[in-house]
Amino acid sequence: MPPSKFRAIIIGGGPIGLTIANGLDRAGIDFVLIERHPSIVSENGAGIMAWPHTTRIFDQLGLTAVCEGRYLPLYSKSITHLDGTLIRSSPIFKWMAEKYVRL
Repeated sequence: MPPSKFRAIIIGGGPIGLTIANGLDRAGIDFVLIERHPSIVSENGAGIMAWPHTTRIFDQLGLTAVCEGRYLPLYSKSITHLDGTLIRSSPIFKWMAEKYVRL
C-alpha cells in the first residue's frame, strides 16, 4: 500500500506559524498557511518581542539575518494601567542578558 499524501494546515502567520512553515518547506512537506490578515507584514508599526530561546531557534534556522541592525535590546519590563500609571517594573531582560548571554 503506497503511503498516503497529506497536507499540513498551519493556522496563523505569526512568528510560530511562519517558523513551522519554514521547517515544513525545508523538509519537503506540503502545507497551507491560513492567515486572517491580507498580508503577513503590516505597515502599522507593530513589533515582535521574542524571548531568548525563541531567538536562538530562529537563528539556528537562519531566520534572523534579515533582522540584523533592526532590533532594540530590551532591559526592563513594565506593566501599566490603561491610563499609563505604572503597576510594576522589572529589569528581567537585563538580568537575562547578564545570566545567559556569554560574549
